[in-house]
Amino acid sequence: MRYFLLVVLAWTLVGCDQLKSTSNGFYEEGVGGSPISLGAVAALDCHVSQKHAANIGHGYQAKTAKDKMDLVIAGIDLMLGKAQMIGNSGASEVPVISSLNQMIFPELTPSGNMNVTSVFFYTAKPSAEGGGIKILDKRAFVVHSRHVLIFNEAVVSQWVGYCDIKTD
Repeated sequence: MRYFLLVVLAWTLVGCDQLKSTSNGFYEEGVGGSPISLGAVAALDCHVSQKHAANIGHGYQAKTAKDKMDLVIAGIDLMLGKAQMIGNSGASEVPVISSLNQMIFPELTPSGNMNVTSVFFYTAKPSAEGGGIKILDKRAFVVHSRHVLIFNEAVVSQWVGYCDIKTD
């Protein structure tokens, strides 16, 4: 019985500590910050790790995924619906689609391939006084997907990580 009570006490203390945090365990301790609106996001400095890669042709062949990559999304303008994506293959203007708590950046490359980057913000619900959604953390989740066709074979990869949020 003592062991059971000790486990319950430890679990309760860990759970209470997590409830006090404004982050959900993905963010680093102390990243936080003052709430900002989605429109105040000027740039995103993203760091991703490859979690899945595969070749799809006449069969399916998964590959070991261990690469890391940095992406910068700058000049985000929600009113004009555009931004600049800077990655390991250079820079290009991309559209930006925003919803309540995310931004999506689809990129059609010059060779006709598609990359999609989705950034998910940690937000609070709108208040009764209005003012819209507020971003509560200076760090966001990111998923970057690449869909490439090379010699009649699809080469796909999925990258995940975080973006540091930059404001004006």
